[in-house]
Amino acid sequence: MSDRLRTAFLALLAAMVFNLVAYSLAAAQPAVKVGVLANSGAARCLEQWSPTGQYLNEKILGHAFSLVCLEFGEVGQAVRQGRVDFLLANPSIATELASLGVSPIATIKKPGSHSVFAGVIFCRASRPDIASLADLRGKTFMAVDPQSFGGWRMAWRELKQAGLDPQKDFAQLRFGGYQESVPLAVLAGEVDAGTARSGVLERLAREGRIKISDLRILGPRISDQLPLLHSTRLYPEWALARLEHTSHELVEKVAVALLSMPDNDPASLAASHAGWTTPENYQPVRELLRELRLGPFQDLGQFTLQDVLQRYWPMLAVSALLFVFMALSTALALRLNRRIRLAHQATLAEMEARRQAEEERERLLEELRAALGNVKKLSGLLPICAGCKRIRDDHGNWQEVERYLEQKSEAQFSHGICPECAARLYPDLFKKK
Repeated sequence: MSDRLRTAFLALLAAMVFNLVAYSLAAAQPAVKVGVLANSGAARCLEQWSPTGQYLNEKILGHAFSLVCLEFGEVGQAVRQGRVDFLLANPSIATELASLGVSPIATIKKPGSHSVFAGVIFCRASRPDIASLADLRGKTFMAVDPQSFGGWRMAWRELKQAGLDPQKDFAQLRFGGYQESVPLAVLAGEVDAGTARSGVLERLAREGRIKISDLRILGPRISDQLPLLHSTRLYPEWALARLEHTSHELVEKVAVALLSMPDNDPASLAASHAGWTTPENYQPVRELLRELRLGPFQDLGQFTLQDVLQRYWPMLAVSALLFVFMALSTALALRLNRRIRLAHQATLAEMEARRQAEEERERLLEELRAALGNVKKLSGLLPICAGCKRIRDDHGNWQEVERYLEQKSEAQFSHGICPECAARLYPDLFKKK
């Protein structure tokens, strides 16, 4: 038996012993179930995390901690059914389940005091036709699982940024199920390229299962925060999260115990980490989910009219009533304004007619005044001689009728002779006519 198989067998045996002890203690103590994402299989899960469960049993008395290894498709169901009290999984799953009360309390810290990880994209070094992400168009590709964060979603984001749509541009997209499955499939020539979380290639190389020199890293990145091979942006490491029903007192005890774990503790060494630290900022994870439209952002940009009506119908109803009221008010205001405008125009026309009539009246009055000014009226008794017909004026002088009237009026006389006087004065001449 090789050293690697012997080590794995002993670790599995220790895990089985731990779970048997935990189950026996659970009969007398409250059971605390820790769900763990088994992204490398149940055996690897127990080998890595059973010592952490034993550590919690030693630090927190009165409780029996046990592990529940969960496949990718089992995590959400276990949380919804309340079958676990804590969850250890990638930050993508924790973020998606946040609406169910999943809240990180401690983040894994890797050797070198870094608490971030990434994805690494690779192909065989003997493939000269694949030198960049763009060269993956038309090739076969393998990832770990659709829900794997470091083993798929990180790489998906980088592929999308490179202009590749995995559903259309790959000849085939496959999922291997576990982290180790992908590099082994690539080296075996089963697929052209693949992706896994950072650290997997280094671990397989230490175990003698692969040679990193046989692989080519596509889109390699260098960061002081992560001294491992990687091709994607950096994201917060896995975290232990509490569930909504877990008591605050127990959560505090677990958080304190994990944050106090030394980096050389057997539990740290078994899980290949260097203890725990406070939860990291999950904003980069939310940005990835938003960009890929996953989890809480899966309906982003697909909001239908029915969704709008179902969610905002009270507001829409009130808005519709306000709109109808405003429309009626506007119509009434326009009608009143039209009537006022017509009345105003009629008033202006009437005022103009009155002004013209007034001007005409004034003109006529001026003409009448002018006419009356040219008329001198004679009134009263006129003393006139019965014989010579002369008139006595105001000074007692007697004047001919013609002269008197010319003085008292503007009348002027032109002299002629009437037929009677002509016959009397000029009888001979009159008889000839």
